[in-house]
Amino acid sequence: MIDIKNKKILFFSTDIVDLKLAKFFKKNGLEIICFHTNLLSYFLGKFIFKKNLISIKNKKIKYDSKIKEKANKNFGYLSQRLSLDECVECYYSTINSLESFFIEEDYCFFIPSGRHMHHEAAKDYAEIHNIRCLYLNYSNIPGYIFLDPKGTDAKSLVYKNPNILDKYDIDNINANQIILKFKTIKNNQSKLPQSKKNSYIKIVNYLFILERYLQFFFNTCSDRKIKKKYKFISNDFNHEYLSEIRHKNFAFFPLQITTDVQVLENYEKRSVYSAIEDALIIAKKRGLPLYIKENPAENDKYTINKYLKNLLDNNKSEVFLIREVKVSNIIEKADLVITINSTVGLESLLWGKETIFLGKSMYAKFNRIQLAKYLNNYLVEFDYHKPTKIQNLVEKLNFYINLECT
Repeated sequence: MIDIKNKKILFFSTDIVDLKLAKFFKKNGLEIICFHTNLLSYFLGKFIFKKNLISIKNKKIKYDSKIKEKANKNFGYLSQRLSLDECVECYYSTINSLESFFIEEDYCFFIPSGRHMHHEAAKDYAEIHNIRCLYLNYSNIPGYIFLDPKGTDAKSLVYKNPNILDKYDIDNINANQIILKFKTIKNNQSKLPQSKKNSYIKIVNYLFILERYLQFFFNTCSDRKIKKKYKFISNDFNHEYLSEIRHKNFAFFPLQITTDVQVLENYEKRSVYSAIEDALIIAKKRGLPLYIKENPAENDKYTINKYLKNLLDNNKSEVFLIREVKVSNIIEKADLVITINSTVGLESLLWGKETIFLGKSMYAKFNRIQLAKYLNNYLVEFDYHKPTKIQNLVEKLNFYINLECT
């Protein structure tokens, strides 16, 4: 058992949200050293933290074929942010930096999401040097954070062993009350915290195009090398949207972002477009029209709308786009909800709806009691995007970082 108060925390930062979280931990007495997965985070971190690290390239390293296999399944490569060789380079550059700064057992690693090749390197380095890791991610419930000692989503301890939830004592009556509580929280959510305006996406996109060239100058290895500018929605697509639910019986498929890690890593076909086709096949077998709702956080709106136009043209009486209707209202009326592994999938379970997960999902493994235990006991009431004071912060972090030992 370890106490993080006696450890230095190496916090892996990718963006402003991560920096805010690291800054919050710093304000609460933890010794934070920031390891940045790109130069934009690194430059911003210079204004917040005394010590900032970044992956520095090392040409002397001999590459291992096993690392290339890891890179082939990594989010950076699958999302086309990096080539296969660039992913491998990120891995070894991270190892190189960790070794250069003599990161050893007096550290703990805090790793948001765990999806980048830098994170894979950190995980392997931690295992060799007996360093504990704590993975952090925003949960699908506003105001709550997900913590786990092994990873996030399908890599997490709670996914691999949902029976760890059984130690919490909740009966059927309390489970129903808990699920009603979280159903209300989701229903009152006005927007997804990760949704972004087109103007913000454009600015960040241009900054990372610039950052791509700065990597050569600073000899660093970042988590992306942006090579294209996204096209944004134009007048070429005049979709006919439903502004209300018109069918008594229907299936609902909420679109996930095309580069969502759930799509690329946790869904065998690794494509939103394949998922739409799977959902349509399921809906047709059930004799149900398919309602599709676009994701407000989608970066590549032009490409997804081009696909949807073709889909609607070829399935005029079977596929319908819907907007202006709250997701919770659609779920409430739907006969069936189909998803890869999204917030909507969890919300559908809260409503007690039949839910088909096309990808790997911890929610699909939970029974109703376990779902209540996960929401009430495993998630921590702490806002990932807007961190504020939390009682017994250190004790809670210690619990999760030591969870595998209990």
